[in-house]
Amino acid sequence: DGVTVKFSAFAGCTSLTSVIGGENIVAFWGKVFSGCTQLKEITLSPEATILRGVFEGCASLDMILCYSARKTLLFWPPSRAVGDVVIPEGIKEIGWDVFVECDQLTSVQFPSTLTHINSMAFVRCNNLKTLIFPEAPERIDKEAFCECGSLKTMVSPRDLKKVSYAYKAFTPKKPRSIQQDISGLVKE
Repeated sequence: DGVTVKFSAFAGCTSLTSVIGGENIVAFWGKVFSGCTQLKEITLSPEATILRGVFEGCASLDMILCYSARKTLLFWPPSRAVGDVVIPEGIKEIGWDVFVECDQLTSVQFPSTLTHINSMAFVRCNNLKTLIFPEAPERIDKEAFCECGSLKTMVSPRDLKKVSYAYKAFTPKKPRSIQQDISGLVKE
């Protein structure tokens, strides 16, 4: 039970600079804030679901964090998804569709605090080649790195065999690890 903000509700509101979503708002669908070029700050309920395209064209928006005990990363601006990206320490979870079609992204260094990468967190990041995990997360969901065809290298200090769904996280290709070969984990 709660409110869903749908399709283009605030699209093109170029004077909108901040949004505070109440706890009764449970989802944002479609291009709700598309083209809100001055939007800089958003505070959301930890339970809010954000679907693809909600923040399309929000050039001033920095990453969106949903602060709760989990500290979930919900959005990363495409303009900052260039080259080698370092996700800040303290982030525990990466949500759905955070990195979508970020073709200039080549590597990601995850924080040691990371425990969970959701399905479709990285989608069609065609030049993503390297993932660096200082600590292996507890869970990497199925298709977390969906259609990231250039992914070849994963650096992790621990055996990822203990990570939930690791064998299904990488589609369609499986990465090779510098420190371990996970080819047996990934189904073709």
